[in-house]
Amino acid sequence: MFKFIYAFCLTLTLAIAGGSQPQTVSTDTNSIAFHLKEAHFPLEKIGSFTNKKLLTCSNGLSGTFEYREKGLIFYPEKDLQSSTTYICKLNKKYFDFTHTPFVFTTEEFKVIDARLFTGGTLRVEFNDKVNLQDFKDSFQIKKENKFAQTELLYSLKTSQDSKSFLIHINEDVSQSKISLKVDKFLLTSLGRSIRKSYTQTFKADTISYVDDKTRRSMTLYDSPRFEA
Repeated sequence: MFKFIYAFCLTLTLAIAGGSQPQTVSTDTNSIAFHLKEAHFPLEKIGSFTNKKLLTCSNGLSGTFEYREKGLIFYPEKDLQSSTTYICKLNKKYFDFTHTPFVFTTEEFKVIDARLFTGGTLRVEFNDKVNLQDFKDSFQIKKENKFAQTELLYSLKTSQDSKSFLIHINEDVSQSKISLKVDKFLLTSLGRSIRKSYTQTFKADTISYVDDKTRRSMTLYDSPRFEA
């Protein structure tokens, strides 16, 4: 039995209409709906999937398409790049009509979450991939007191997708304020700039773990129908 597993960070399908004004989308968007009023797909294709390149998109965007009655649902193979404009055009090989190109742009590269956990571990999460060394060279973490700031000793780990970093502070900060700064010159793995420095201060004595209920996974056990 075929099994699809989706990580749901954004649960809604984004609808894209043709036009010159680009819409802004999240880099972790799960699916994109392309509306085609002229499309008349055979009934047996509706709801089935194909890996054929029904649309050709810029910046190496690829994935799987699902046929719908008046359009296509596109499931990106990988997360979209930040600070990027995508242009998708109908592949003339599969369509006998023309359509205005679909244009959308992704949100700017940024920190989407920074959180301090019990035990002195700080998690910093971005919306795009960052090299470990680049991040190490671009952030500062300090302990604040009434008269000065002191740089903290730490160990650093990255997540498998290179979007999150765990900073484990190697000293007692249970009664301290901790300041984090990410430099504006930090770049993604593909060279997108964060543009604006990110700063945040944490009070270690008020640390609490908060479960982010918007981040969940879902497993679908139905067998998708793939077009030959």
